[in-house]
Amino acid sequence: MTAFLISPQASLVKPLVKKSSLPKLPVKAGEKAHTHRHTPNAMRIVLEAAQETYTVVDGVKIPMLPGDVLLTPNWCWYGHSNESTQDAYWIDFLDAPLTAMIGPMFFQQHPQKDETATHVEARSPMRIAFSDYAHRLLDAPECAPGVRTLVLGPATLVSFDRVAVRLARDAAWTRDRSTANEVFTVVQGSGRSRSGEREFTWSRGDMIAAPAWQDQQHVADEDSILLRVSDEPLMRMLGWYHTGAEMAAAKAQA
Repeated sequence: MTAFLISPQASLVKPLVKKSSLPKLPVKAGEKAHTHRHTPNAMRIVLEAAQETYTVVDGVKIPMLPGDVLLTPNWCWYGHSNESTQDAYWIDFLDAPLTAMIGPMFFQQHPQKDETATHVEARSPMRIAFSDYAHRLLDAPECAPGVRTLVLGPATLVSFDRVAVRLARDAAWTRDRSTANEVFTVVQGSGRSRSGEREFTWSRGDMIAAPAWQDQQHVADEDSILLRVSDEPLMRMLGWYHTGAEMAAAKAQA
């Protein structure tokens, strides 16, 4: 899975992790992205958007607001419509490199160019609203001091997951290495992270790449919410998901 971060300020495509592409996309006020479909699965995390900004999935308009997560499973018709007066920005997650590597890569434009859509469905299963999961995350049990996690669903994509993470101010979340590639998007807050030997500071809208088999630590400078996306479901389905502690125990028993 090679993941790419595409900067809107420059013509740069930077590899982050493997098996996913992660373009950062704008749709300006009053613009549309024409209806299409493709075999890669897609998901987007909204960074900036105003009321009357929509993703249209199979003819249904789904609101897009900051912090929302929108799913478009493979071969669904979808497009985007920004009917507001404010430019919208989001990060797309696609398993396009994996699809291309295996082979079944198909893309099709809708015959109407822009599929007719009038019905708005705020509670579509394809939308995980920030206003909903932020409250549920506060009620989730701690998995480490000051750290709470919440698997976002119930809708899923087979090749990658989405987990909301809340770090209280000064909380330090140390994670064992694993065979899963991970990317964290900062929805709220600021802090710093270490992945392997590299250290980063981060704030809202930033992305943190954590390639497979690297030790990690994430520390919040203020109350923060991150969204973790990884290929762990794929690794588990193939029987390839392992952690450093698990492999050390297996080696000790050999």
